[in-house]
Amino acid sequence: MVLPGEDSVTMNPESRDHDHDCDVAILGGALAGAATAILILRKNPSLRVVVVEKSTRFGRRVG
Repeated sequence: MVLPGEDSVTMNPESRDHDHDCDVAILGGALAGAATAILILRKNPSLRVVVVEKSTRFGRRVG
C-alpha cells in the first residue's frame, strides 16, 4: 500500500505476465480506500492487502 507522501509504484499495463496475489483488493485509494486498508490490517496484520488507484496520488475527497 502506498500512503500519501510516499513514492508510488506505477505498473505498466503491458506487463500482465506476472501473477500478483493478495487476500484483499481495495478499488479506489483516496481517504476511504486507505482508511479501509489500515482498518483491515489492524484487525488481521497477516493479510496481504493491495489498494488499486487509477491516479498517481490519492485525492483528498471521499466518495
